[in-house]
Amino acid sequence: MEKYTEINIDGETLIMEIEDHRITIGNRFEYNVRILLSGTHRENKQKIRMAFDFFRNYACLLKRNELKNGWTCYDKAFNQRSDGLSHAFWNYLSGMRLKRHGKSIISWA
Repeated sequence: MEKYTEINIDGETLIMEIEDHRITIGNRFEYNVRILLSGTHRENKQKIRMAFDFFRNYACLLKRNELKNGWTCYDKAFNQRSDGLSHAFWNYLSGMRLKRHGKSIISWA
């Protein structure tokens, strides 16, 4: 098992643990995010990269009780192709969604 630590916006220590088939993010006593690694080797490598990016760049800017929703928003933002990852993440986190106007015009609503 590998462990990585970060300090979040509230000054709490966040811990990311990587085990054989899962990644967990939370504090010492409670895990807020669980990512299961059950796909192919290529899919697992992508999930591990996503988990590190979320942990290093976004989780430290969130409160501990926002981590689960934050991971869901990060996953949505990562998989959409209409906007940049960072911009899409913060829009999803604030409750916005992509809205299609015609065939090729997409905006945040």
